[in-house]
Amino acid sequence: MPGRAANAADDVTDPAERAATAERAEEAAEGASDHVGRAGKNAAENTGDVAERAAAGDRATNRADDATEPTERTGTAERPAETADGAADTADRVGSEAEGAADVAGQAAGARATSRAKEATVPAERVAADRAAEGASDPADRAGSQSGGAADVAGQAAGARAMSRAKEATVPAEPAATAERATSRAKDATNPVDRAAAGERATSQAKDATNPVDRAAAGERATSQAKDTTNPADRAAAGERATSQAKDATNPADRAAAAEHAAAAERAAAAERAVCARHLRRLWAIPGTVLGRSGWPPTLSQRFHWHWNYWWQAHLLDSLVDAQLRGPSQERARLINRFIKTVHRRNFGSWVNDYYDDIAWLGLALQRVRRLQLSTVDEALEAIGKRLHEGWTEDLGGGIWWRRGDSFKNTPANGPAAIFHARSGDQERARAMTQWLTDTLVDTETGLVWDGIRADTGEVVKHIFSYCQGVYLGACLEQSRWDDAARTIQAVENHMAPQGILPGSEGGDGGLFSAIAARYLALAAKNLPRPEAETAKRLVQKSAEACWNGAAQEKTGPLFSAEWARPALTPPGQAERDLSVQIGGWMLLEAAATL
Repeated sequence: MPGRAANAADDVTDPAERAATAERAEEAAEGASDHVGRAGKNAAENTGDVAERAAAGDRATNRADDATEPTERTGTAERPAETADGAADTADRVGSEAEGAADVAGQAAGARATSRAKEATVPAERVAADRAAEGASDPADRAGSQSGGAADVAGQAAGARAMSRAKEATVPAEPAATAERATSRAKDATNPVDRAAAGERATSQAKDATNPVDRAAAGERATSQAKDTTNPADRAAAGERATSQAKDATNPADRAAAAEHAAAAERAAAAERAVCARHLRRLWAIPGTVLGRSGWPPTLSQRFHWHWNYWWQAHLLDSLVDAQLRGPSQERARLINRFIKTVHRRNFGSWVNDYYDDIAWLGLALQRVRRLQLSTVDEALEAIGKRLHEGWTEDLGGGIWWRRGDSFKNTPANGPAAIFHARSGDQERARAMTQWLTDTLVDTETGLVWDGIRADTGEVVKHIFSYCQGVYLGACLEQSRWDDAARTIQAVENHMAPQGILPGSEGGDGGLFSAIAARYLALAAKNLPRPEAETAKRLVQKSAEACWNGAAQEKTGPLFSAEWARPALTPPGQAERDLSVQIGGWMLLEAAATL
């Protein structure tokens, strides 16, 4: 049937296949039009409102949005095919291929919309569907219509469903019966509030599903539920709820917030595309492998991943998981699985190294991977958990060492390890680590967290890093230590971000420090039951705004400054070339997109 053929076109992920499937869907729709014309006309006459009949076009526009999702456009960027000395040319080709994929996807969506326009049986229907087809070609227009048109969709859905059911008859004996059923349902849906209720539920459920297949299933379930609401009292109650929700959606403040959130998500997507295009390459030209090159443009040693930045790769993986939560895609899910296997290969068949902070970061990323069922990582998590437990000693009152065989215990190791243990269910060890940090390395005057303490001399190293504030905050959030978390946020605002912007660095490992703070400030903004949650949100959003506005625009996308409060150097300085700095900007924008 035409509906199933259109859905099949949406499910195809390859741009060329989407175009071909869309053409087949159009041919099938034209072939069925002779059988369904009479039914469509009868149903349309009873709907009464031309705007209701435009819902079919709106659904076509939504499917076009699915086909042009930012991370799908970068699918080719995640499969670099260059050898070590051809990286730059390949990156350019990747950008061109990604743009081409978006164009093909847009054409496929437009073809589906045009097919639906041909099915319309009266001139008014064709006009409405033609407008939907024209809108499917412009992503910016689609984004605006989605944020501003939620209330319209609710009122249009019922009549469009009646017409759609009439069109689904595929043999000569079916049109009359289908038309009769469609006419009856259209009469039942003549009350505007009833139509709004059914459309609201369908719209709400479709928005909740992030995968195109899930959205289709949600739409079918919503239609089924709408059919079951036959009692007039039930319809009235549903109508009241829908009316209330529709009013909320038309509030200017709500529309502005939705537009702001959409803009933040697109910035994060642009950062993802840029980092992946510039830095993701095969390991030693081995097919099926992928890692992040430590610099761009890369040096000869960086082309071969000679210098192994284990913990940078852990944060790159964490950022890919952030992106998957923002906008799931099968292409990225496969990339994450390949990335994890390549980390294991580059680490010479081991999941751990001698630095406890490094392995804690990889462990945190892999915990999130397991929750999303993106890869099988039980063996890795077991090895990391065992190694972190081995690092604990009673020297200096507790805590784990920075690295094996060392005499320095610090916040950068104990903070992420405490978060890892808390998320693993080992609350006793998580509490002991966090309490050790509180007693040993928190400045009671400022509320800031110091770097570490030396076992051989007892010296407290009082360096102040945004990294330390972030991981201590994260450990407190995991254990509901709300007062400690609130104190840390206030200390960051008072002593580290006088202009409301988190501090930068000069590249290297420091390129990740403030991004780590931003990750846990964003979690505090959403979960902390204290007024300081608003402070955390403000710090993340203002830092993200400065980071985005200060980025230099390269052919491959934004290139972030090592210091978010100032513009990036042009041409890029040494710090801006570091993968750590670029992951840091991406992490910050992903954190802002969650708020």
